[in-house]
This record gives sequence, C-alpha cells and structure tokens, in this order.
Amino acid sequence: MPDIIFLDLYMPIMDGRECLAKLREDDRFDEICIIRYSTLMNLDKVEEIFNAGANRYLKKPSTYSALKNALHKAIASVRKNPLGGQSVIIYTE
Repeated sequence: MPDIIFLDLYMPIMDGRECLAKLREDDRFDEICIIRYSTLMNLDKVEEIFNAGANRYLKKPSTYSALKNALHKAIASVRKNPLGGQSVIIYTE
C-alpha cells in the first residue's frame, strides 16, 4: 500500500471526487494520506474536499520546478503529521 495518494481533482473517466469517495469507503485506505490537487484555488471547493476525506489540498503550480518544490513540501508535511490535526492547504509559487 502507498504512504500517500496524490489525486487530481479533474481526471478523465472518474473525477477526483468519485475516486476519493471510493478510496474512503475502503477500510484498507484509512491510514493513507490523500492529497488532492488542482490548478484551482476555491476555498468552498477545498472545504468540500476536506469534508469528503482528503487530508491535504495542493494548489498545482504552473512550472515544473515549482511542482517539484510543492511535492517535496507536501511529502514533508505528511511525514510530520500524516493524518492527524487540521487538514493543510499547501500554497506554492
């Protein structure tokens, strides 16, 4: 099982909302941190994502180097506090 699942908000075939719901229905994924990401930054949508079971939200940056930096920050955040406490929004760029 993975330590972290990065889940795009908008995916073909099954969107991120449906995928997150299916993952959270399965007990095997209870201890796995799920980080949803998107280019959008809508606080109402972020709150909905947290209520659906995501542990973090990552605003997807527009450059490759910023994306690498954001992923490192997200992984460091999970290592410090995998599932407990408040959900964290990771701002980048």
